[in-house]
Amino acid sequence: MTRDDIIRMAREGKSVVEQVHAYVSANNTDFTSESMAAMVKDFIAAEREACAKVCDEWVKDHAKTDDCTYADCDFVAAATDCAKAIRAMGNI
Repeated sequence: MTRDDIIRMAREGKSVVEQVHAYVSANNTDFTSESMAAMVKDFIAAEREACAKVCDEWVKDHAKTDDCTYADCDFVAAATDCAKAIRAMGNI
């Protein structure tokens, strides 16, 4: 299940049961604890990456090469660190 699949299903207002059914059907697999675990793992990874991208976008919008105020530089560094920490959670 890709991030786009998750977003599409959420926008369509599909329930968790419908999402599980769609995942199992799309992957031609039986509904097992392994397929459910794979779906949850994919969902969590997509959510984690979406959160990290929010930080990345904030950095892109606020990072300045010239005229960087002290507060701007601190927040840019913090947002960069946050994105790295969020992505690192997948390696735990």
